[in-house]
Amino acid sequence: MAKGLKRVDGCESNRPGADDSESSKSSEEEDSDSDIGDERVVILHESVYSSAIVACAWGAKFEMLKHLVWVMLCIFFQFKLGWIMVGLISGNSLGSMLHVADSDKAYNLYAHWSADPVEGAYCSDGKTHRAWACRQQSWGWHTTKIKHMQAYTDTSLSLWGMGLPTGGAIGVIAIFMWVCTVLKEFRQAKRSMWLLYLPDTNSKGLVRVRETGSYQLVALPLLGRLAVVGLAGARVFIAAALGIRGCQFLAHTDELSGFVLNSVALGYIFDLDELFFSVLVSEKMHLIIHNMQPVVIPHRVHGHGFNCEQIVMVTLAIAATVGVTHYYLSPFIQDVTDALESTCNASMPVLCQGGGM
Repeated sequence: MAKGLKRVDGCESNRPGADDSESSKSSEEEDSDSDIGDERVVILHESVYSSAIVACAWGAKFEMLKHLVWVMLCIFFQFKLGWIMVGLISGNSLGSMLHVADSDKAYNLYAHWSADPVEGAYCSDGKTHRAWACRQQSWGWHTTKIKHMQAYTDTSLSLWGMGLPTGGAIGVIAIFMWVCTVLKEFRQAKRSMWLLYLPDTNSKGLVRVRETGSYQLVALPLLGRLAVVGLAGARVFIAAALGIRGCQFLAHTDELSGFVLNSVALGYIFDLDELFFSVLVSEKMHLIIHNMQPVVIPHRVHGHGFNCEQIVMVTLAIAATVGVTHYYLSPFIQDVTDALESTCNASMPVLCQGGGM
């Protein structure tokens, strides 16, 4: 082949210098494609965590002190609500009533109520109180509680053919979604650590772009670096504590409607940083965060497609869901089944004589 000719798909191109131009174009396209997603980008959301970092980069001492106080207040309430208060209501109340300690033997309150002549075995219009309640033909707290247990143990909804009761199937889904929410917090804390790749500075690291009116974080002083590390650690700690309590709370939910309400309540605790930002932070900081440009970190990320981080996240989500289901949800499903069996045992008499409604 003569010089300057290039074979393309079995044909020859007679354009002089085609080889050089095509190779140059191909090289530029490859470089452009390889740059996609290579930079690490940090987006500062509207939260007191972001405002505290920006205040440290701003360099104003009063702003730094004020926002650090807001952050400490937010961390206190998140821990108070997530670990202590949720911990108080995340216990297995059904299990504790199935195995009440009485001298040297276990005491089943459900079976006792069902056989008690004054309670479950009380005769009313030819049927026992237990029979009226188990058939949803009476009004009262016992009827409502039995109705919830019957709905929980109903097997009309099965999860991928596993034969789980309705409560167990919804519980697995709720726990998986909650685990993903916790992992999202872990990931956001890790991404905030990317700010440590910003250049060090002894002056202000926050600049205003006059052409667009936006703000840009170009450097980070020592105090800002300490704030990034401290806040990332605090977020991981809060997410871990709330994740543990939240999994217990959802696994021990005995009402189907409670899964929705409890999930929303747990997610609300994670949103306290945004609530504090909306209420406590000044309008000036609101304007800065709202107009803040994404922070692009000139650090190349190796690997494309389904990388190691994605594998770790998917593995953690599945493993945590399986672990919580095994240690908390499965025993609770058995407790609900045992409680319903103790209360509405089919072998117990239904009809009786005497009594009236």
